[in-house]
Amino acid sequence: MIARGSGQIVNTASAAGIMAAPFTASYSMSKYAVVGLSQALRPEAARHGIGVTVLCPGMVETPILDQPPTDAGALTPRACLETLGLKPISAESFARTALTAVAKNKPMVVTPANVKVGFGISRHTPRLNRLLNRSIAERVARAMG
Repeated sequence: MIARGSGQIVNTASAAGIMAAPFTASYSMSKYAVVGLSQALRPEAARHGIGVTVLCPGMVETPILDQPPTDAGALTPRACLETLGLKPISAESFARTALTAVAKNKPMVVTPANVKVGFGISRHTPRLNRLLNRSIAERVARAMG
């Protein structure tokens, strides 16, 4: 890409990489690292005509939603979504959004709308974010039994 003077690096993180949720500490940590890498690399790569985009979707309708949890008593991602009254976005919808953003060299793709709202809350009203996370933790913990 450097020799060509163009290209696009696309890193896949997660909504967990921009706003940590209860019961996702190790996963969130790894996704925050991907977001940090992407943000640090973007200006470096731009010097060579290379773009960098990091994808931060909420839950996407893929088989990972039904993977058994590694922790005893934990919920599958799908069960967690259901507990919170949320639905995953379709893989097709996410792909369209991601491809459009990458073509425009957007630095970050945050989708769907509820993740955008959550990200805004986590950045601009940390106290409200803490209250929401406490509520989420309590609801999920009750569902775990």
